[in-house]
Amino acid sequence: MKSNLLIVVLLGLLLGTGGAWDGAADISGAWVFSVDAGKFRRNLTFVFKQSVGGVGANALVMRLEPVGSGEKTSQLAARYNDLLRRVEAIPGVKSASLVDYSSKSLREWIVLGESSEEIGWPISIQGYTRQPGEIMGIPSMQVYPNSFAALGTPLLAGRDFSAQDNQQWLAEALCRVEACPVRVAIISESMARRFFPNQNPIGRRFGFDASCPPETICRYEVIGVVQDASPRNAARAMFYLPFSQSSKRSGGQMTLVVRTAGDPMTVAAAVRAEARALDPQMPVFEAETLVAPGEWFTGAFAHGSGEEKIIGTVKGNKVVFDVEGKSGGLEPFKHTYTGTLESPTRMSGTIEFGERSSGKWTATKK
Repeated sequence: MKSNLLIVVLLGLLLGTGGAWDGAADISGAWVFSVDAGKFRRNLTFVFKQSVGGVGANALVMRLEPVGSGEKTSQLAARYNDLLRRVEAIPGVKSASLVDYSSKSLREWIVLGESSEEIGWPISIQGYTRQPGEIMGIPSMQVYPNSFAALGTPLLAGRDFSAQDNQQWLAEALCRVEACPVRVAIISESMARRFFPNQNPIGRRFGFDASCPPETICRYEVIGVVQDASPRNAARAMFYLPFSQSSKRSGGQMTLVVRTAGDPMTVAAAVRAEARALDPQMPVFEAETLVAPGEWFTGAFAHGSGEEKIIGTVKGNKVVFDVEGKSGGLEPFKHTYTGTLESPTRMSGTIEFGERSSGKWTATKK
């Protein structure tokens, strides 16, 4: 009798009304979903894979959009430098930096290996011959020094950006009339493999190809190579530019990245307070974990086209994920699944199709 009572109590703690499991539940593997939305009824098989830590773990992120930050200025950079000094003084903080990707884009880059940010001009690389039909538009990110340490991404060769690099303010890089000083860049290991196979990329140069005369193109010199943010980045080149030397359209709006010795949420309140001190009038964004081990997951249709994008979170026994793709390969769609894990092999919830259309679903692990 007592053992039965104990089992009931344990199940109640695990699956009770609070729905709070200790940590993220394991949903990796194949799940068969039965979707019922009136006339739309279908069985779908999703295969999920959860993150296991590494890059982005023990990191807190918070979007910063100070008033007037649509344009980069040396005054804004000085305010950002002061913010970073104050944040790094918070007990438990190991390092802090700034990147221009939003929190959502950072997660997609780390978890999915994809960039949802706008890709700028194609690049040309000295000594590299472009192949017929080769796409030379490469994703880039403007960053502050120590951004790789804050994200937990190891530097494989060369050096990081320095404070001096970030103090060199350079204007628009396309089709300059006057002489253009050489800028600096750090590239991903995938970019190094693609454009500099079996070579040392340090010291090599590239520039934006805007159909300008070669003598008017500003060049970036490679000073470092950084590890790919995710194994899913294996075939995706990426380069990083200092905040002061990048001419990206995102201007001066950045995301604060804070790496901590322990649980990032223990310093969230202090980080928010320092961010508010930067500009009490700016929009309020949450300070949130970047990628907690097991919390984020990706997925795929078992019999899909391979072009669908599935990304979600599992917090305790609460599951939320988005499925994005193109219906029939033409019309884009986004479906949001929200549900609860009822046991290690069963979950259920609701689905939102957009345009006020919704339904219900149940799922069983295979």
